[in-house]
Amino acid sequence: MTAAARQRLFFALWPDEDTQAALAGLAKARLPAAGGRLISAHNLHLTLVFLGSLDAGSRACAERAAASLRAPAFELEFRRLGYWPRPRLLWSAPERTPEGLTMLESMLRKALAACGHEPESRPFQAHITLARKVRGPIDGTTHASARGSSAIAPGIALPPASDRHGWRECRGLSGTIPAPQSCLALTRPSLDSPLRWPVSAFHLVASQTLANGARYQPLVSWPLE
Repeated sequence: MTAAARQRLFFALWPDEDTQAALAGLAKARLPAAGGRLISAHNLHLTLVFLGSLDAGSRACAERAAASLRAPAFELEFRRLGYWPRPRLLWSAPERTPEGLTMLESMLRKALAACGHEPESRPFQAHITLARKVRGPIDGTTHASARGSSAIAPGIALPPASDRHGWRECRGLSGTIPAPQSCLALTRPSLDSPLRWPVSAFHLVASQTLANGARYQPLVSWPLE
């Protein structure tokens, strides 16, 4: 099969336009234009399972696996921001991962095993990437990270060691997101008010690489009960 006949696919939760706009506004407010590359509002999503490059037969198998699931709807409440120094990502994560989301990801991963899909070795943790290539120091932020070096973006700055009220390394931070690299997150909510997102469906999404960057397009949707 030719490369053109294959698609780069993943399963995700796809916010409605209002939620995408709110997330994009949050990112813009916390990150100056010169501080990194904001993710376009229409591309914001929460990845469940990355599938990679699939042919038509493998895609059909993945769709059958998704269609076989019966999972409850749930609500996500975003109150936290975080930063990965090594990949230079700004992200937001739910204060707590609801049982419905954990159940959906687990059921989907198990159903995909029949298609030959090999899950990632890292445990699933819910997050939405808000910006890439985050640069610093910016607006007086400090050079600090879980390993002692790397600049932190505005709104998620790590204070000096003598005044690190509420900060902790992401590793072992219950209810947020662990780090594939070293990471920082607030142990207390970092947003003045929560951003609530009622989730009623999950989606198969295609990733396209265009001249002006990546474009994500939902292809098929399955409702949650």
